Amino acid sequence: MVKSAYKIPVSIDRSRLDHKITLQAFQLKSKPISIKSILYWVLFVFVTAWIVLQSPLSAAPWIVLVLLVIWMSITAAVLGKQTKTGDMKFMQIPALLDYIPTRKRRVMTRTSSKPYGFLSIVGIKDVEASGILRYVDGEVGQMYSVVGSASALLFEGDRNAIVRRVDSFHQKIDSGTSWCYLTTKESQRVFQQIAAVEHQNRSLRHRDPELLALEREKLDVLVNKVGGQFSSLHQYLLVRASNMKELKAAHRVLRAERENSSLMFRRCELLNGADALEVLRSVYRAPAKDKVEAIM
Repeated sequence: MVKSAYKIPVSIDRSRLDHKITLQAFQLKSKPISIKSILYWVLFVFVTAWIVLQSPLSAAPWIVLVLLVIWMSITAAVLGKQTKTGDMKFMQIPALLDYIPTRKRRVMTRTSSKPYGFLSIVGIKDVEASGILRYVDGEVGQMYSVVGSASALLFEGDRNAIVRRVDSFHQKIDSGTSWCYLTTKESQRVFQQIAAVEHQNRSLRHRDPELLALEREKLDVLVNKVGGQFSSLHQYLLVRASNMKELKAAHRVLRAERENSSLMFRRCELLNGADALEVLRSVYRAPAKDKVEAIM
């Protein structure tokens, strides 16, 4: 029986200060608190006591000391709050100071600008015509257009079969490769419909003006309405490996999975260089209002 929920174990990169303990006093138990939070507040108490009693500010009027303690308590509460990842707020201050300068928050992607800033974000050095992605660190990758089988309306038996198949597939994956799923919102693909309309137009025996006007109207609706204004979700799979040998091995595993079962992938299509560039443009392209397009 497949579980209905899964628990992610604690990351192994946590130190001993991240362990949580429960404090108890007079039969009252507190919520689990990390050791570093306890040490943080103990340090705050000692620093506050030193400022009020021993520092030069201790000679100030008592109202100033009260306001100072209140201000320090509020600041300590804000900076000592833990994020969802378990880090404390004050640990983000160096990153915030590095983010304040405007030049650190803007990457120019004009053709006349230097490509190093954008290259450091994307990491892709070249996209070959065959669809092979070359990275600056020497790794290679391939991109696939995929359609899955999962749905919220699945019966329990189908859901269990899909989960088992996905689990079996990921057990076959080599640890030297990375599999990344990209979800984009793009215009609907109407290439086949446009080709069908064009074929129907060429097959007309009588070139009646009204029939030609109807064909032009169909083509206009497909190109400008359905293929231009109506968007849909598209999902892609990016397989990345350290060398071509591992990438080919990952490709064989993916091809075998698609040929043997449709539980995980209903459709899996290898993209060539032009299609892969179009996907990357949809991910890294700036909004139209900015009038700045990322040139791949």
